[in-house]
Order: sequence, then C-alpha cells, then structure tokens
Amino acid sequence: MYAEGWVKTLKSILFFFKNTSIDKFFFVNNYYGNGYYANFGKKTMVSLVILIITVVISLMAFNNSNLMYRFIFNPYRIKREGEWYRFWSAGFIHADYAHLGFNMLAFYSFGRYVEQVFNVAMGTKGLVVYVLLYLLGMGFSHIFSYFKYQDNPHYNALGASGAVSAVIFSSIILSPRSEIYFYF
Repeated sequence: MYAEGWVKTLKSILFFFKNTSIDKFFFVNNYYGNGYYANFGKKTMVSLVILIITVVISLMAFNNSNLMYRFIFNPYRIKREGEWYRFWSAGFIHADYAHLGFNMLAFYSFGRYVEQVFNVAMGTKGLVVYVLLYLLGMGFSHIFSYFKYQDNPHYNALGASGAVSAVIFSSIILSPRSEIYFYF
C-alpha cells in the first residue's frame, strides 16, 4: 500500500512534466543581443532526473522524521561521527513544500539551459560536468557553516539552495545578457 502511493505520486510528477511547459510560469529567454536566441534542439533529461529524485526524497522526509534527521546537515555530528555524507544528503531534503517548490522551480528553469550548453559544448562529458557542478555546489555551500558550527550540536541546515545557486550563477556566466520573465 505504501509503495503504491509513491508510485502514484511519481506518475503524477512525470505526467505534469510531460504535459506542462514550465516556461509558462518562469523561464530564461536566451537572447544574445545579436538577434539570435539559443535553440539547442537536443533535449537531455539530467535536470528532470535530479528534480524528481529531490522531490521524492523530500516528500519521503516530510513524512519520516528519522530520514530527515539522518539526512540533515549537522556539523557537530559530521565532526564527531564522521558522517561526511551529510554535506550532500542535506541537499535532497527541504523544510516544507514552499521551500521545495521554489528551489526546484528555480533549478529547473535555469538548469535546463546550463545542461544543454554543457551538453552541446562537451557532449556526454558535459552532462557529467553538469552533475558535478550541482553536487559540488551542494557540498561547498556547507563549508563555512561546517567550520563555524562544528561545536554546536543544535545547528542544522537543509535544502538544495547551494546547488541551485551554482546552477543559476553558471547560467548568468554563460549568458549574462539573458532576459528573465515571470509569467503567472
């Protein structure tokens, strides 16, 4: 019964992305200032896979406090228990639906562009570099907090904001003259 619920949730998410254009709500217009727009044609799915994994793990953690506790970034436990995985696991859980929704909307909106640029520029290696960018952004975003709070057992952090910021700023570096539109 429990697994059937998750299967239905995953099917709903896939149906939404298959039949809805996120661009209706938020998108980056890749205009280069010379009359040309980015049109890569070749579609890749890495951003969508990262998004689905993050949504599924976050939804599981919303209903399972033990999972939330095991994944959350806690510098005190990292230092004393050697739980280094928390640098990355915390990026797959979120505080609430709004936090999850905003992070994933921003990630998907900018991530598709960065993924396509990397794919066109480097082929399959570009997709590996894209995943590394996401994971390194996730891990490096916790370094300052780790050193500042490693002796505080009550400090916790969670969310993919570091990884999302890495993707957003990569998009800005790749196409600094792009226009950003909000449609609601």
